[in-house]
Amino acid sequence: MYDPKTAARIPVFGSLIAGDLADMMGERPTIIAGCAIYLVGVVIQMFATKGLALIVVGQIVAGLGVGFVSVNIILYMSEICPPKIRRALVSGYHFAITISIMLASIVVNHATDR
Repeated sequence: MYDPKTAARIPVFGSLIAGDLADMMGERPTIIAGCAIYLVGVVIQMFATKGLALIVVGQIVAGLGVGFVSVNIILYMSEICPPKIRRALVSGYHFAITISIMLASIVVNHATDR
């Protein structure tokens, strides 16, 4: 049986790969590659009309793309922004991620029928 929590663990593997790729290729090409991988995963899920297997494959591919981007976007943002606002930008990014995780857990735990 498919466990939705499995798809939530896939970005970890993408983030492990993305750090080394960013060292080799740079942050910007790695972010673009992560967006392209995510796009492929979304397209796979869009055309999954029969069965659950293709949706799971699409979630795995999209999860790898999310892992790529989540690691490298913060590095890229901190490199290109001026030193005056660097702390605020990085803190704001992490705050937005934390708030989105909190809101998602509220929706899942309290707004759905059990």
